[in-house]
Amino acid sequence: MHLTEFKKPAHTAGAVIFALILLFNPNINLIDVLPDFIAYFILAKVFLPASDMAPHFEEARRNFIRLGYINLAKIPGLLIITTVRSGNTLDNDIVAMLAFCFAVIELIFLIPAIQNIFDALSYLGERTDASELIRGDSLSS
Repeated sequence: MHLTEFKKPAHTAGAVIFALILLFNPNINLIDVLPDFIAYFILAKVFLPASDMAPHFEEARRNFIRLGYINLAKIPGLLIITTVRSGNTLDNDIVAMLAFCFAVIELIFLIPAIQNIFDALSYLGERTDASELIRGDSLSS
């Protein structure tokens, strides 16, 4: 093994699995039991080396960073809900309104991030010998 040969870090797959576990859990109103912003920052860190290989990975990485900050902004949103509800305890529509607003804003950045990942994989499949990324004739693809 040469010193200049790339060695894949062993913790990358574990970090991605941990990020997916953080992402795929249900939210209760605005509160998330396992915070999504940690998962988005982990995914942005994982895509950092890949952003040199394909331009679409860099765009996906930027969207994941933005999603991390959007999810981090839910904490002040929860404080706003608490402040509004302390003055008027019957004002339950603020919870639904903020949860809906955050869901829409997340989708605005999440859909292009996922699209950029698939564009990057097809980009790599067309320009490298990894034809399994774009070929649809086997289960492994």
